[in-house]
Amino acid sequence: MNITVSDSHASADETFVADSPWWLKAKSTPVDIHPLTRPLSDEHNYISAGLVAKAWQGALDIQYLWVGESRSGQGMARDLMQMA
Repeated sequence: MNITVSDSHASADETFVADSPWWLKAKSTPVDIHPLTRPLSDEHNYISAGLVAKAWQGALDIQYLWVGESRSGQGMARDLMQMA
């Protein structure tokens, strides 16, 4: 086995590692997992806030919740959580 450690970002590698525990569990116990992405954008398609999560078995696993500085203090995080 060759173990490589790197500080470079490889999106496909990150996705594989992040998703593997979910699919391993699904082999022994059926798990209904749904990816959930909720960007908030304006009329120019500029994303000013967003939520990335996975919904499964009545739970919500939030991976990212972000609100840009221009929208800070306007309740955007609350709105995203309620939409999720």
